[in-house]
Amino acid sequence: MALPNFGMKSQQPLVRWILLLMIHVALLTILFFPAISENAAMQWDAAEIYLPWKYFLTDQVRHGFLPLWNPYMSGGFPQHGDPGSWYELSYLFAMGKPYDLQSLLYEYLFHLIIAALGFGYFLRGFNTSWWLSSTLGIVYSLNGFFMGNAQHLGWVVGFAWLPWLLGLCLRILFISRTKQPFVSTSLFLGVVAHLQFVGGYLGVTALSLYCALGMWLVWLSKSAENRAKQQVLKQAAAFGISLLVFVLLSLPALLSFWDLQSLITRSSTLSLGDLQFGHWPWKALVTMCYVEADAALAHSLHADISLINVRWSFLLLLSVSVFVLVNGFIRLRRLTPSKVLNKKTLIALMLAVVCFFLAVGPETSLHGFLIPKLPLLKLFRFPALYRGMGLFLLLMVAAMILNGTEEKWVKRKGLLFVVLLLESVLGAYRDIPNTVLVPIPAHEVNSMLINLQNKENSTDKWSNQIPMALAVDQDSSMNALIPFMNQNQGIYLKQWATDGYNPYQLRSREMDTANEFDKDHLPIAALDEENRMIEKGVVRVEGIKENGQSIAFRGVHCSANTHSLLVKQTPSRHWKLMIEGREVPWKSFGQRGIQIPRCNSFELVYAPNYLSKLVLGSSALTWFLLLSLLIINRIAFFRRLSLKNH
Repeated sequence: MALPNFGMKSQQPLVRWILLLMIHVALLTILFFPAISENAAMQWDAAEIYLPWKYFLTDQVRHGFLPLWNPYMSGGFPQHGDPGSWYELSYLFAMGKPYDLQSLLYEYLFHLIIAALGFGYFLRGFNTSWWLSSTLGIVYSLNGFFMGNAQHLGWVVGFAWLPWLLGLCLRILFISRTKQPFVSTSLFLGVVAHLQFVGGYLGVTALSLYCALGMWLVWLSKSAENRAKQQVLKQAAAFGISLLVFVLLSLPALLSFWDLQSLITRSSTLSLGDLQFGHWPWKALVTMCYVEADAALAHSLHADISLINVRWSFLLLLSVSVFVLVNGFIRLRRLTPSKVLNKKTLIALMLAVVCFFLAVGPETSLHGFLIPKLPLLKLFRFPALYRGMGLFLLLMVAAMILNGTEEKWVKRKGLLFVVLLLESVLGAYRDIPNTVLVPIPAHEVNSMLINLQNKENSTDKWSNQIPMALAVDQDSSMNALIPFMNQNQGIYLKQWATDGYNPYQLRSREMDTANEFDKDHLPIAALDEENRMIEKGVVRVEGIKENGQSIAFRGVHCSANTHSLLVKQTPSRHWKLMIEGREVPWKSFGQRGIQIPRCNSFELVYAPNYLSKLVLGSSALTWFLLLSLLIINRIAFFRRLSLKNH
């Protein structure tokens, strides 16, 4: 799993990649120092949706539970159906402590580094010079898309892994023409595909599939040699291994998503109006020319501030234009073919233009004509997503043009690289206060999150503090308990919130008598023989214990006329009711709760049959084998390097 280029030349010294990593870390430290020092924090969806979810997920795993069911949001919903619940890297940022604002920040910065290294690796595949690849890798990670959409962490993760995925696909295609082994590349591709699927926005995954398929078709149409049976079989074997690794690693997420897809609001074909929601307006193109993508510009364009920024490098745009004109003039005088404007460059440029036309959504007819006809892509809103692919392709075009320029006066590119980095850093510095960070005392919020994880409210112990069923997100007094984060507060407060962000349709068909069953604010209610709620029917509950896999009550004391109990959690066919060690049938009380027989103690176990020990064990074993192979591969590599130096 080394870092070679696709042209099969000798790989770059490892020290250069370490140097790139150090430069990028230093730049990010400077840019995000207010947040690193806990005097600022990421904002909007990042803090209000991603942070509570990751807080819950990591807390459950830390206490030894699978985070399958989230009882604290919208009456409870199947958390495992969201692929992000299975993103292994998120758990690394909460080792030994709750997932807080700093964890969120470092996960975001980590993926900016992944993006920079990945884009540099991708460009090296086209025999681009190392310095140019590295420079444009950093430019890619600091462009307006990554800064503007910082709150959409799934978008950032998806586009961070995109260059790795495409680069590895291209490498397999090149290897198929040689006698070099492809197994390590195939394994690595399977891992990257898994990480993008579970960590990123699914719309980016769908877009990546189209990109990979398009590259393969172009490769096959390029020459008869590329279509040779031996090569195609080798490619099939390589991609087959990648697919196997992807399936084994993603099996729990794939099964969960497939099981719950009918309940997810964004898993069905959208109307054209919904499909074009969240587009990028044409006039926002000015952000590419040093115009600040701030709230004033977003307001004037009647657009979301997160969806307008396309800053990448205006200086790079000017440089490329000059190089094209000069090179074209020289080639014309010499009557020789141009190495700058070749077929690959023109195709990439045209595709970039198409992406921007798609990004504007209803402002042109292309999006409405094309996207509703394409499988997978027609399931996702936010046409502005395509501007990220447009910027990716524009940087690729710039790299091809600059790398193909051979005149002596252009070869002095060192100063250009420094200026490009400086421009990107200054652009990111300007964008960060607009769409990434908000100046708040993050250290106070982080301390509060730690304090909320007290022993009395521990996930794995019985508590006599009964959670309330409240609309905590809409309650200003509740919002005051945890400043800055006003969505999904139930997770932090361990309240059974009746509201909050929920991607599922499980509570879409509310009963007319909903308020009747919520007015006592208890998580459990008493019903009479006619299924009417008994006011103060539940007199006392001695203890409750809830986690991502079960909910248990003990010492439930009810009034004499109580016939059955209602647990205010969304019904699901995966619930199993256990009373005195045996499974007992239960009834669905509309969409409002789970109706069970009257009893003193019981446990509701959420156990999807397909998430068996065999499925979970297969995924874990695959990770173990892959990491073992990586370690063995690296040991052998450094041994060869040591022998070579001696």
